[in-house]
Amino acid sequence: MPKWSIYIVRCANRSLYTGIATDITARLKSHNAGTGAKYTRSFGPVTLVYSEPMDSESSARKREAEIKRMNKKDKEKLVERSPLQILLRTDNFRYVILPNVRLPMKPGG
Repeated sequence: MPKWSIYIVRCANRSLYTGIATDITARLKSHNAGTGAKYTRSFGPVTLVYSEPMDSESSARKREAEIKRMNKKDKEKLVERSPLQILLRTDNFRYVILPNVRLPMKPGG
């Protein structure tokens, strides 16, 4: 059975888009190719800023709905506390290899 994940991407206009997928890399590729969600087609390209593994599609959909109900300030707090963002803020951060995933670049890195 596929493992589901909830993800948040930052669009080119700095807005946040929340979705679920069994393969985040493939989903990000579709968003950036213009074949993903209608919203990201209008405001791409997108950059992964948050992900959270889920046990089932049902739990992923429930969490997605919960996040989508949050205001932007609360979503930004969630993103800020994510392990991905903590990694990007570390002084020892140099690079992360994730095939076909567009990550934010650390200034001066």
